Amino acid sequence: LLKFRKSLSRLRTLCLKYQLYEGTDVAQQMQAENMVLELINSPDCLSQCQLLLEQRAVILAATCLSRLVSRASPLPIEQRIDIRNYLLNYVTSQPTLAPLVTQALVQVIAKITKLGWFGILKDQLVFKDVIADVEEFLQNTVERCIIGVMILSELTQPSAKHHEIAASFLGTSLKDILVLACSLLKEVRLFTIKLKFIQHLLKLVLNCLNLDSIGNSADKSADDLHTVQIPGSWRRIFLEPETLDLFFDLYHCLPPMLSQLVIQFASTRGSLFNNPEGARYLGNLIKGAKQTLENPQGLSDPSNNYEFFVADYPEVIQLIANYTITGLQHWEFAPNSVHYLLTLWQRMVASVPFVRTAEPHLLDTYAPEITKAYITSRLECVPVVVRGGLEDPLDDTATVTCTLLGQLFDQNAQNY
Repeated sequence: LLKFRKSLSRLRTLCLKYQLYEGTDVAQQMQAENMVLELINSPDCLSQCQLLLEQRAVILAATCLSRLVSRASPLPIEQRIDIRNYLLNYVTSQPTLAPLVTQALVQVIAKITKLGWFGILKDQLVFKDVIADVEEFLQNTVERCIIGVMILSELTQPSAKHHEIAASFLGTSLKDILVLACSLLKEVRLFTIKLKFIQHLLKLVLNCLNLDSIGNSADKSADDLHTVQIPGSWRRIFLEPETLDLFFDLYHCLPPMLSQLVIQFASTRGSLFNNPEGARYLGNLIKGAKQTLENPQGLSDPSNNYEFFVADYPEVIQLIANYTITGLQHWEFAPNSVHYLLTLWQRMVASVPFVRTAEPHLLDTYAPEITKAYITSRLECVPVVVRGGLEDPLDDTATVTCTLLGQLFDQNAQNY
């Protein structure tokens, strides 16, 4: 123990300087790495890591424990349960831990849970009741609630190495976690003092939606790259109007830095619903989108502008047209949105031959306005491009309409 306390002093010094993670001295990094390996291979590793935690060398202890539980020869299940329970109690009893330190411990807790997902003790799958594991956190102070949500968020991070565990986790726990997160958001959305908690909850919801339920890798070149692959068993959650209302309400009451996280529900795969259900879900989306276009304060944020996508009639199509024209005229504030705006209108125009309703689609009214706004805005951007050295949008000749360009060019030539 005396020998370990001496080495602990050296380890703490290296750890506090972050030589293991961020240092530039290769020799010190190698020394720190070798000391970590020596500690992991020690028969007293667990007791030594406990001592590190008691001495507040938490990052180092978390690094050692993470590597220990990830080894090819797993620890006995009783030891893994003890480590997880000890860490859960530790983060509960340490209210002043720095966010980086808390996150390091949360990652170890999640790793033990994931790697032990199919572990059985006394005929019980002891790591699968993840909501019960964080229940004590969620019934405590806001700070404790945040830790509980952080644990769930870490558990919902997809892992490319453990497809079988991910599939089981999705089938047994993910839906309950999503319902829990939405329930907590409903409770706290009106209390701005809890913005940090709301942010963690939104990230948890985002993780739930981003988990690939189909199990296939996305085609990076596909137009539908951002489609959310929702399992069929979740259909009822999405069809409840209260679900979308919650996220549109959050969009309108949160600062722009958070509101961009609540737009993911619009990307739900169409095959989730039958025709009447799809129309109902689209109707709920359109209602929320109409409110957003009528009160577009959040769209001044470039990230929100990049994410925002919709298609109602006749009020909504006019709002979308106005929104598009404004976006084209002020392209410098959200340059990444222009492609998606044009793609939206291109797809709507391309769908006209398949329209089977007597109601006017109004695209013959608004599409020419959009075309004119696009071409005019490209020409008006020339001084901005020249003065600011920006990328020239007119370099892409395939997107330019010749007739109007020629007309405008002749007018300008006459002026010169």
